[in-house]
Amino acid sequence: MSGALVSAFGLTFVGGPLLFAALLKAKSRPPIIALLASVIIVLMLLAMQQLAQFQQHSADLGAFRPLVFLWLAWIVAIAMMVIALRPRMPTDWAQRRLFLIGLLSTTVPWFGLTAAQMVVN
Repeated sequence: MSGALVSAFGLTFVGGPLLFAALLKAKSRPPIIALLASVIIVLMLLAMQQLAQFQQHSADLGAFRPLVFLWLAWIVAIAMMVIALRPRMPTDWAQRRLFLIGLLSTTVPWFGLTAAQMVVN
């Protein structure tokens, strides 16, 4: 495995869940949901801007920036959904399961990256 792939693996399986857990410290209030939605929009716009710049220049390490922005938007979107659903969960058991599902879903982009690597190689 290359160094970049090992870094991506560590970032996905450690950094993503930690960021998700940090975002879940927020209470479920409409301003928090609106703020997270705004962050998602900004991250998506940054990804599109970086992708447009990438198409104009040669392929280098900067080619991964759009993927990083999309991945961060993915994590924020998952956190926003869990924060919005948490008050609707009647029991602690259901809230713990919701947290676990959200935590595990932060790693889903890794499997897409790995599948793309298998197709290319």
